[in-house]
Amino acid sequence: MRTTHSRRWTATTRVVRAIVVATLIWNARESAGDPIEPDPLGLHFCNGGFALETPIGIEPPFPLVPGSCVKTQTDDYTLVGGYYDMQCGAPGSSSMQEHSLPGYADATASLGFGPGRFGTLAAGSLNAGHGGPAGARTWGYVVDEVTVGGGTGSGTLHVPLHLTGSSYVYATRMNGVPDPTAYAGISVQCVDSTSPITTCNGVVLDFSNQTNLQNMPTPIDETIDMTIPFTFGTPADFAIYACSVAVIGADPALGAIVSVDFSHTGVVERSTVLDALGNEVPGATITSASGFDYLNAPAGTGSTTTTLAASTTTTTTAGASTTSTTLAPCGSGLRGVQCVLASLPPVAACASDALPAGFAHHLGKASAATTAALHASTVGKRRHLVHKVGVLLAGADRIVTKASRRKKAPLSPGCAATIHGALMQAKGLLATSDAG
Repeated sequence: MRTTHSRRWTATTRVVRAIVVATLIWNARESAGDPIEPDPLGLHFCNGGFALETPIGIEPPFPLVPGSCVKTQTDDYTLVGGYYDMQCGAPGSSSMQEHSLPGYADATASLGFGPGRFGTLAAGSLNAGHGGPAGARTWGYVVDEVTVGGGTGSGTLHVPLHLTGSSYVYATRMNGVPDPTAYAGISVQCVDSTSPITTCNGVVLDFSNQTNLQNMPTPIDETIDMTIPFTFGTPADFAIYACSVAVIGADPALGAIVSVDFSHTGVVERSTVLDALGNEVPGATITSASGFDYLNAPAGTGSTTTTLAASTTTTTTAGASTTSTTLAPCGSGLRGVQCVLASLPPVAACASDALPAGFAHHLGKASAATTAALHASTVGKRRHLVHKVGVLLAGADRIVTKASRRKKAPLSPGCAATIHGALMQAKGLLATSDAG
């Protein structure tokens, strides 16, 4: 008869064997992939990392042709090749998928492109007792053709692309146990049509070493000044390319989560036409194949500060304190929901708090579902996704409420109130989602 000790030993051995087999599979899959060629534009950045099969990502076509194409991948070692989805079309495309192994791992990948905007989310999470990996990747581009009028000769079109989002790598910690290993980041590039390897500016943000064990996201605010050369009266093509990756592996004793969340961002701001001498051209005109109005897009603020959707004020009087939450306007519909979710968790109000990992998990899923609802192809799909967002917001609120009542290290009243107020604001905005 087997003793309890022997049964536990057998279970532990099985876990170790599974991890060893998984590691061998990951290594074999990585080594089997084609070697990555020189990558001056960062187009292959999201092909790196471990655990996922070395993929063939999407790159802008050459020559450039107006349109868009996106691809997503979620994976774990149980399925060699992972889960792929690709959607291409004009003028915008979107793709989203979620893969979950109950009690084991979860991965979410979402990417949507449209004229003048895009949003992307890659996230993976692991439950303690399994070790991983979990991961997600996205790739995609949108190509537009513009014709600039109002001058002669050559010039340069300056197109600001504003990126706001966050990176998040969190895991439980244990003495003698190594921290998780993560590969995470985003590459956003402007590519013009003069050559397959010519860039009109871009950025690669690598978050692999930004492990945040205080359970708080790292906010990101970047503006890329895309510079597209052109000749007045002659069509000029350019592409906005973006990819994101989030892969994590951890010791079986730990739970972990990684997220690269730019699902609310990638917004083209008001553009400027310059002549060959670098002077702004008064009365310039721009016509685009996508129909996007580059000259009348919202102007950028020039600020690198992320605007929160909520702020909290605590007033203390004669030993008693009261907490009030002031919500900033975030527009209406699903874009308003995106704005609210982008502010969570609130850095200032929750600076000294440790939020449950489940909160970030629900938040990431809600962000992905909101982005997918914005790009839904039918009214039925949109309604289904809006309902899913509502369920996830309610779940996140329950997690925060429970954390604020726990006996050990409860959430501070200010943190809990700010998050609750923002989640209620988001749920209210869902009621106007038909205008999103």
